[in-house]
Amino acid sequence: MNCARTETLIDRYPELEPLSPVYLNSGLFNDCYLFSDSVGGKVLRWRREGVAGRALEKVVSFEKEIHRFLLGQNIAVGCHEQSWVPADCLLLDYFRAEPLNYDCPRHMYLVGQLYGRLHALRVEDLGKHVESRDLSSYREEIESYLSVVPVGALGSFLHDCLAESPKNLTFSSSRALVHGDGGFTNIFVAAEEARLLDWEWAELSYPQFDLAHFLSPLVVARRPASSLSSDKLSQFWLGYHGRAEEPAWTPSVEEIKPFVELRALAWLAHRYHSTGRLSQVSRSRLCEDYWNELRSESLVVTR
Repeated sequence: MNCARTETLIDRYPELEPLSPVYLNSGLFNDCYLFSDSVGGKVLRWRREGVAGRALEKVVSFEKEIHRFLLGQNIAVGCHEQSWVPADCLLLDYFRAEPLNYDCPRHMYLVGQLYGRLHALRVEDLGKHVESRDLSSYREEIESYLSVVPVGALGSFLHDCLAESPKNLTFSSSRALVHGDGGFTNIFVAAEEARLLDWEWAELSYPQFDLAHFLSPLVVARRPASSLSSDKLSQFWLGYHGRAEEPAWTPSVEEIKPFVELRALAWLAHRYHSTGRLSQVSRSRLCEDYWNELRSESLVVTR
């Protein structure tokens, strides 16, 4: 671990000094270390860069506001606001849990409850901190990603998918705070509850966008041998709103999935062509396999 960073944090928060840091993992944008003892621990998350064109400091400040809003809601892990020095660091409670398993009915039920709590929050006071999104802003985002993708088979295919995708949709659901990036790497499940981590993609939008991402085959298939059967999906919906099927809203999550998958693929293509790298090579390989599948899908929301 960076010694200067460690000394800076311990100088300000001496309670961490007796705890030994252990490397946990590295994501696309951050590194995580665990300070723990026999009783519990804290997770120190160092952010390496911003996201979606936002500067690092703005992303960190944004996540701080989200954690403050979610305090006590049993949705995010606890965040220690006094730890936000230096600016690229935050200190979180260590949530003793296991990674999400889409094949486990209990996991799917608890994660359904988690999303249900999140989407039920009153967000009137959150608007000044969180961007409000709709279909047109998502289309603009995809267009900005594709602007750096060279013209070719991939670029042409993604542009064609965007041209065929819906330009206007009427949503029967209300706007909610959405996480925007739920999946294996940032949902953890304990015995009786689940938590969402990494809130840099949070926004005010429609729940269908959030759930279409979480339930997308593009996300589920990132973990080899994972699948999402109808009985597991029923457990998710049962946890989400007490019934074993999707809410009777329009458009449905299934109708939104192709658009959300296009957004994810466009971001991955942008990430690759603008930086020349992906942190997880398997994602790039997965996308190459998935493009053909997406091409064969009917974009049902356009029909």
